[in-house]
Amino acid sequence: MNIGEKNATVDEIFYQWKAGSHLAENTIRIYTNRYEKHVHPVFGSVPLSNIHYFEVQSFVNTISGKGYSLVQQILVVLKHIFAYGMKTGVTNENPAAIIKNNGKITMNHRQEYLSHQDFQNLKQRVYNKHEPFDGTAQTVLLDLGYYAGLRLAEICAIRWEDIDLDKGVVTVRQQLHYTGRRMPDFEVSPKLKTQTSGNPIPIPTVLTDTLKSWKKDNPYPLVVCKEDGTFINPQTTRQSIRKIAKDMGIDFHPHMLRHTYITNLIMSGADPKTASELARHSSPTMTLMIYTEVNDRMKTDVLEKAFSETPDILA
Repeated sequence: MNIGEKNATVDEIFYQWKAGSHLAENTIRIYTNRYEKHVHPVFGSVPLSNIHYFEVQSFVNTISGKGYSLVQQILVVLKHIFAYGMKTGVTNENPAAIIKNNGKITMNHRQEYLSHQDFQNLKQRVYNKHEPFDGTAQTVLLDLGYYAGLRLAEICAIRWEDIDLDKGVVTVRQQLHYTGRRMPDFEVSPKLKTQTSGNPIPIPTVLTDTLKSWKKDNPYPLVVCKEDGTFINPQTTRQSIRKIAKDMGIDFHPHMLRHTYITNLIMSGADPKTASELARHSSPTMTLMIYTEVNDRMKTDVLEKAFSETPDILA
């Protein structure tokens, strides 16, 4: 079928967009999962030109109970579908761009912010859990997420040639794609998450000093690697750190470090545009959304802690 025909279905649009997308494979994998699980059962066989604002908003309302973050991911998929539909002449509108996300930020959310003290304690425990080389490599991994906002797949592929230690600048040029747990399942690709992901960013002195010290002990091209110089396994590394953090009462996931980085930037006085550029987001909107969500959760946690630990003075 000619994709430009007005009766092209949502399925046809999505899979042709996916085939020509320049987004990173890990991102495409997530988007495909969201599409096939949530969008396809409702809109898959429907011509895209028959879908307008009210149909999309009604659909989003029905899945609002799944939570704000998941609904937002589904909306991003829909925006890509409609944008591609407009590009190919199938539709003249992108209703997903003006849809209201009614998903709720629930109390049983996963943690999104890591205090500096908890971060230091986590690093120490991670280091103590391994032999010196592997322990240091994993603490450097944590530093690159916390102090530079790098994503796990970017950290696992970054090389010394990507970092200018004299100028204190890092440039992400590739990321590690992984579909399984074995080395043959790992592949480095220049396809990054977004077009702005490869923008050079300055890094703070504390991180520069750490990297200078680590480079003396790490003779391999990869900044974060195993003792034989090969890739670390992102999945097992994530699980290992998560288990250590759980013993500290922390619900850890690697993206928490990036969210903490963004939150710290804005809380330290960075304007949204500057924070967005440092986070390598395509627009300040995404940066502010992450900060607002994390900040709201922090307020809720503070209130819960304050009133759960305060005795009833009238009792």
